[in-house]
Amino acid sequence: MYKKNVHIFYMVSTIICIPTFIFIVINYKLNNIKKNLIIGYIYQYSWSMIKNYFISLINAGFKNIDVVMFIKDVPQETIEKIKSYGVIIYPMPDNPYLSKNCQRWELYANYLKENKSKYNMVLHTDVRDTIFQKDIFQFYNSKKSFFEVAEEENTLEQRTNKRWMLTLCDKNVYNEYFKNKPVICAGLAIGTPDKFIEYNNSIIKMAHGKIFGIRGDQRYLNYLVYHDNIFNDCITVKNNTNSHLMHIGVTKRKKIILDNNNNILNFNGEIASIVHQYERHKDLVKILDKKFNEDNLNYTAYKNMQQSKNILSKKEIIKFCFILFILTIIIVITIIYIIKKSKNYIFIKRNKLRKVKIINNIKNKRRKRFHAYKKIKIK
Repeated sequence: MYKKNVHIFYMVSTIICIPTFIFIVINYKLNNIKKNLIIGYIYQYSWSMIKNYFISLINAGFKNIDVVMFIKDVPQETIEKIKSYGVIIYPMPDNPYLSKNCQRWELYANYLKENKSKYNMVLHTDVRDTIFQKDIFQFYNSKKSFFEVAEEENTLEQRTNKRWMLTLCDKNVYNEYFKNKPVICAGLAIGTPDKFIEYNNSIIKMAHGKIFGIRGDQRYLNYLVYHDNIFNDCITVKNNTNSHLMHIGVTKRKKIILDNNNNILNFNGEIASIVHQYERHKDLVKILDKKFNEDNLNYTAYKNMQQSKNILSKKEIIKFCFILFILTIIIVITIIYIIKKSKNYIFIKRNKLRKVKIINNIKNKRRKRFHAYKKIKIK
């Protein structure tokens, strides 16, 4: 009866222990999964100027993200609209040493330093002239540090570009490092938080005490990449042919191809994840304004997706549960084995003690008999 009860106890313990252990570990894992971050700034924009950005962001199917925007001189109506889309908003303070375009990098750096542990990857985008078509984060691996930017279809030899590069260097340096190099656009960049912080700090260091025009941060980026070889070990500079980041501002309209759903394709015929500078083509603006209409927006589905913590795929959950199940069984069997061994050890020890006690009792009885016999013989 005792043995039967012990076996029942072991079975019940195993049945309770395994699911509990799996639930605790999976719950911990889900609660500690890092998010990805989309960050940008909005300066003096009305809702009609930036609605395509936020509606396309929702339609693109991003999962587990934070969207953070720094704002300056934005109408209250626009602020309320942005907030209704679940965006985290921070006001942009005045800084006389930096232009509005450069100041954003200081704000990004401060935010990332405080929240670095929360994020796997960071995507920076311009807001007014950018749309999303796919979840870009699915194409990158955050296990290693990286930083990626993309080229425009333009060179630093072009007169305007050359002029703003010569504000940072003389002609000899320009001819050695920048002549005929493709322009790297500062409007889109993706990378891990550590590299973004380094990049932001580099721009702040270069820009401190200087007031440049609207392209200030772009000339800094080109200088850092071509002259300083920033992140030489982990930076990727891609063009529109093979990049998920696509700049079409100076691309000829006849080269820009749309599919049947009015998605913009890169030169490989694939849907580009993010398209920048689309507003420079008037017919595209009309098409995209019509496409990204709030009446066709399924915001509830997007909100539910962001709030859901079950962001692991079915395969990952099954694999994870199977491993935990096996580990739990091994642990339970080990515990049972140890308990049984310890019981056997105690049982053997008790038997030995009993045997010793019995032997001693027998010896004592024999001694008593021997002494008694001697006494009788003497008499």
